[in-house]
Amino acid sequence: MAVDARVSSRAGFAAAAPVVFLLAASVLAPRPAAAQQALTVDQVRACLCEQQALTVLRQRMDAAKATYDERTQREQHLTQQIEQMQASIGPNDLSAQDQLRELLDLRGRVSRDRFQTALPAWQQTTRNLDAVVADYNAKCLGPIYTMDVKKAQENLVCPAVP
Repeated sequence: MAVDARVSSRAGFAAAAPVVFLLAASVLAPRPAAAQQALTVDQVRACLCEQQALTVLRQRMDAAKATYDERTQREQHLTQQIEQMQASIGPNDLSAQDQLRELLDLRGRVSRDRFQTALPAWQQTTRNLDAVVADYNAKCLGPIYTMDVKKAQENLVCPAVP
């Protein structure tokens, strides 16, 4: 009898497994999203203005990064000049020692400018861009009708990007 009970419980499990699998799959399967409502003309207009703002903010971020990169390259170039001068300077060459001090001072100013001005400016422009991207993604990724875009573009006036 025990052998038969094991066989019948295995058979019962084998028969129930597809049903359990289907139930689990139906619970875990992603449900189709509810139909999203299309953006209104006013919402499309706001999104178009945000697109313009994104363009301006990307340009500002690129310019700030370019400034930071330029300061970095300048500092590296000065470091190379300093190293070359240190390798070739004589202990009695007072003029070369003065030039070396000037290069060291200049490199210090460039380094301070890079970390105190250029880097924070680049970071701030990146934060500004990220905020507008997040807002745009939250508000503007719904369905948009072409005719609404055309209406929104008529007499479109966007605020200046701060």
